[in-house]
Amino acid sequence: MEKQKGFERGAGILLPIYSLPSKNGMGTLGREALSFVDFLAKSGQKFWQVLPIGPTQFGNSPYQSSSAFAGNPLLIESDMVDGDSDCGAVGGTVRYIDYDLQYAKKEDQLREHFKIFVGDEKNDFDDFCRRASDWLEDFSLFLAIKSSEGGRAWYEWSDAALRDRRPAALASYAEENQEEIRYHKFVQYLF
Repeated sequence: MEKQKGFERGAGILLPIYSLPSKNGMGTLGREALSFVDFLAKSGQKFWQVLPIGPTQFGNSPYQSSSAFAGNPLLIESDMVDGDSDCGAVGGTVRYIDYDLQYAKKEDQLREHFKIFVGDEKNDFDDFCRRASDWLEDFSLFLAIKSSEGGRAWYEWSDAALRDRRPAALASYAEENQEEIRYHKFVQYLF
């Protein structure tokens, strides 16, 4: 059997990011993730296998994502989120995660962060948008439309021209909703 070039055998650990320790009951790509990577390195592990990390849809399954490229906003850690521990915990112990509540809280926090987004980061943000434009443009437009349609599935959208991806309707919507589309790009930038 011929050895595959560029592939070094190694051991690793399967640990979904959501399973990392957190005040919120649900791990993120923050400090605990960095600590886990340090642990993997110190213990000689070469791989960290995770579940899919895309944005989830109905049922919150990591295997039902709206994008192969985008990241799940729930995995974003920020100082805004750290102190928020109301996630469905019972008696100080997390027994379940109320994903709808978590998404709503994260959405509020990210929108607040977007309002105050200023400074040198904007250059990095614009650069990110250019580099990721092949998927980010359509994804952000899709999320903006989905949001304006109350989160309904695309095939249930009230505007047939948007649902059927008619170019004139999409261009008009994008022109009228630039800030909402930019917000969804910002979330992916943070991810």
